[in-house]
Amino acid sequence: METPNCYLSSLKILWIMVLLLTQNLISIPAQGFQFNVENQLNKAVKEHQLKFPILTQKIYRDRNYQSIWFNINGKTPLIWDAVNLLKAAPQYGLNPTNYHCNQLSINTINNAIQIPINDDVKPIIDVLITDAMLAFTAHLRYGTINPSTPLLAIDKETFKGFKVDSVLEVAIKNPNFKNTILSAQPNYLGYKTLQQQLENLVKNQTGDCVGITDHHIQLFFANMERWRWLSPVKQPYIIINIPAFNLTYYDGITEQNFKVIIGKSNTKTPVLSSKIRFFTTAPDWTVPRSILVKELLPSAIKNNSYMANNNFNIYDKYGNYIPATHNNLLKVRANPSEYTVKQSPGPDNALGQIVFNFDNSYAVYLHDTPNRSFFDKSERALSHGCIRVENPDKLVEFFLKNDQATEILPEVLNAMEKYKRKRVYLKKPIPITVTYLTMEVKNGELQTYKDLYQKDKNLIKALKLN
Repeated sequence: METPNCYLSSLKILWIMVLLLTQNLISIPAQGFQFNVENQLNKAVKEHQLKFPILTQKIYRDRNYQSIWFNINGKTPLIWDAVNLLKAAPQYGLNPTNYHCNQLSINTINNAIQIPINDDVKPIIDVLITDAMLAFTAHLRYGTINPSTPLLAIDKETFKGFKVDSVLEVAIKNPNFKNTILSAQPNYLGYKTLQQQLENLVKNQTGDCVGITDHHIQLFFANMERWRWLSPVKQPYIIINIPAFNLTYYDGITEQNFKVIIGKSNTKTPVLSSKIRFFTTAPDWTVPRSILVKELLPSAIKNNSYMANNNFNIYDKYGNYIPATHNNLLKVRANPSEYTVKQSPGPDNALGQIVFNFDNSYAVYLHDTPNRSFFDKSERALSHGCIRVENPDKLVEFFLKNDQATEILPEVLNAMEKYKRKRVYLKKPIPITVTYLTMEVKNGELQTYKDLYQKDKNLIKALKLN
């Protein structure tokens, strides 16, 4: 018969064994799960299943390959936040097929939550959700086919722009996961109002891989994609929308709208971003070579007084004035690159009373025009590519107010009226964006515009919405 001391010793040994066994039962699945995540991650990368393989690997490496969306206690506080946001992709103008929608179906997630922690299904789902959230965040910010910021460039640890992995890391730790991810969206008022309209239209359309076949909805997607291509800017800023023939000056509180004239279909106004750094009253106009060869010289050669009547002067490559004789005009036609033709300031000058200068590679300007009756037309694709603006004096007023320099406004307006040259450099340059939106919200109403340059069809096709 065992003595009491022996019995107590046996109980102690048994208790210690139970503790050790319990610890093993807890630790073994955890270690196995970490191992499985790494294996499934490596497999997914090798099989090219991931859109953001580099950043996905970085996130798991930094977490020692621990699960993000599952944990050992079976609690899943984040998995549904992530999956529900991915399922809501159409509300943000994004195609759900970009986010592993078949592999991350609602049924698959429900089943995965129920299966053992060390099963291979959980790790691959964990990896796919992480990759999908990185892609979703990047697409919110940059779009899916941004010509200036390809997604391959974003999927690098050395990328200098918006860090989508950092946003995801913050969101994982933040009580408001959804809003942290959605903060990646553009800060333009025009984007926000368009997104709200789209959300109201499609928020009741649920499913794993919802198709985007309605052309009206496709236009939302295409135009929200265009907004995402724009660089973030500080207020105030100018947005010129080509199909709307409209310039918007937004100061953070109110919008001021101006009619504009833009390029014809064969001399398109380019999409660009820059900053207006100065403006010039009573500008002279250097005639672009294409206009010189195709339009000005044929008219001048036919009519000896054309050059004088329209205040055009010829200069050689050294800046010397050349009389506009018939023979000299023929010389210019023979070697147009050797000469420059300028139009002097005045009521007939093509740039009007003022030009707003901004750096760009297209040699386009924002300027006044002597032909102001053109603003009465509903369709104003009439220029050679430059942008003519109605009421430029009002724009000057807003610029000087932003610069806290309204005291010089009378002097500037007088210089405009009397065609006196004056150049004003802005202490606070104004961001200017020329974009192409065939759909936008104005005064609370959804507006659609004629696709002047036939861009929508190709963009919708590239977004794989058909």
